[in-house]
Amino acid sequence: MAKLAIKKSGLDPIFREKFSLDVSFFWKDKRSQLDCDGALKMVQDCMNGIVFSSDKFCLPRVIDYGYDEKNPHVAMTISCPPSNLVEVCL
Repeated sequence: MAKLAIKKSGLDPIFREKFSLDVSFFWKDKRSQLDCDGALKMVQDCMNGIVFSSDKFCLPRVIDYGYDEKNPHVAMTISCPPSNLVEVCL
């Protein structure tokens, strides 16, 4: 999904540049065993080499979490200085 989102955006992966990653998680229900910290690392690892060259340049932040029984998902906003903005919803 990440490859498709980057392709649709028409942007190239972020290469050797600091960027911020704002993430909101929407779990299926309150019984989810994932926590935001673990899920955030998983998201970064999954996008490594696809959306950005390395997560060592990532400045991550969990913005929110909630529940969406019909459509559990992760919403992300990636921004690079000065103002390149890519929004990805998985």
